[in-house]
Order: sequence, then C-alpha cells, then structure tokens
Amino acid sequence: MMGRVPDMRRRTPEPPPAGLPDIQFKPGMADELLRELAPLLAEEGIDVSGIDVTDPDTLQRALGRAVERHNLAMFTPAGHARELAAVTMRLAAEAIAYGDTALAAGILDQAQPESPDGRAATVAGCIGLALGLLDQ
Repeated sequence: MMGRVPDMRRRTPEPPPAGLPDIQFKPGMADELLRELAPLLAEEGIDVSGIDVTDPDTLQRALGRAVERHNLAMFTPAGHARELAAVTMRLAAEAIAYGDTALAAGILDQAQPESPDGRAATVAGCIGLALGLLDQ
C-alpha cells in the first residue's frame, strides 16, 4: 500500500534572488535554430540557404508551422528517448511514493535540457511523456 505523499510546499516566503539575472550573448543561436528547422521549412518549400523575403507573411506562416512541429517533436519522445524519460519518471514516482522527495528531486535533476547523443532523458521528454500519460 502506498504511503501518504509528503507535502513539498514551501512554508516560508521564497527567498529573494541572489542577484540580477545572468544575460548572455550567444552568437550563432539564430543560425543554429534555422539549421534545426531547415528540414521542416524545406517541406514548406523554403530553402534556408537562400530565403526570399519578398512575401514576409508566407515566410512567417511557414516559420510558425515549422516551430510548432519542432516543439511537438521535442515534447513527444519516441524509442530510446521515451524509454529514458519513462525510467526517469518511474524512479522519481517511486521515490515520492516511499517519501524520499530528496531522492526524487535528485533523479529529476539528472534530466538534461538537451541530449544530442541520446544518453540522457531530457526535461522536454519527461514533461511530454507525463502530459501524454495524463491525457490518456
């Protein structure tokens, strides 16, 4: 039988931030995103190596559809990425069920923002898997 889930709500006001936000300039981010969207834009008939901006509305609509599809793919893990997300979520749920929220937090902290080599569960994959299971 499962025990009661511990109350993890903050009992005191949230502490003030440790300082100003860290704003970083990262050259090339737009080019990187455009490269990621290139296959999706190609399906819309747009070649990213020579974007014609004579019709900005058409370009904007194509970019909107490409970004939406890109985001959907990020939040819909499949294959090995889904397995990693499922194991991460299962281990975190088991830790919470046993009352070890510190362990659950440690497990969830291992999820990475991105995993280019596919060796770690991603935050987006865990969120997408959890939301997909809730929808079912």
